[in-house]
Amino acid sequence: MNIINLTIKGVFITFLVICLIGCSQETSDIEMAHSLFDKEQYADSIFYYSKVIEDNPSVADNYYFRGSAWAMKENYDLSITDF
Repeated sequence: MNIINLTIKGVFITFLVICLIGCSQETSDIEMAHSLFDKEQYADSIFYYSKVIEDNPSVADNYYFRGSAWAMKENYDLSITDF
């Protein structure tokens, strides 16, 4: 292979790794929120659900999950807002 092909492959691989790292961060935040909710650590799960919502506010499920965590903490006003 010549140097140009190696350079193009290197740039492509670098781009791919950067994209995967960015996607995995959002996934790990939502997984952390679900895990904390399952462990009944509702305040911490709310923190992570809020982080996920801030990163992608158009996903309705995340509001539902955060609203459920608010309800478990008996903060019904904030729960209703998310529902």
